[in-house]
Amino acid sequence: MSLLANPAMMKLVLAVVLGMVALVVLGFALRLLRQSLVGGGGESGKSSGKNNDFDITLATSPALAQVRSCSGPRCAAWFLDTSRPGNRRWCSMETCGNKSKKSTWRAKHTTAPGA
Repeated sequence: MSLLANPAMMKLVLAVVLGMVALVVLGFALRLLRQSLVGGGGESGKSSGKNNDFDITLATSPALAQVRSCSGPRCAAWFLDTSRPGNRRWCSMETCGNKSKKSTWRAKHTTAPGA
């Protein structure tokens, strides 16, 4: 009998695989966040020990719950939400926030042609 034929073993294997996928996704998110907050890993694209320390510190910090992705439709930045209410939506109000508010205003105040 194969180990994978056992339902309990299948659940265990699935849990391990899903855990590994979650770690890969977390690592990718931390890399994007680091690039957004402290810049990339230099010209060669390799990260320094300082950046790796940042990853470990953030991953083990309670601040990880404050990591957000930008709500801008064309933005892939991640940021650390340090606002008091904890409801920041954009990586930067000057770029993504302004574009979003401008498009909302235009949608409200622009009349349809022929109306």
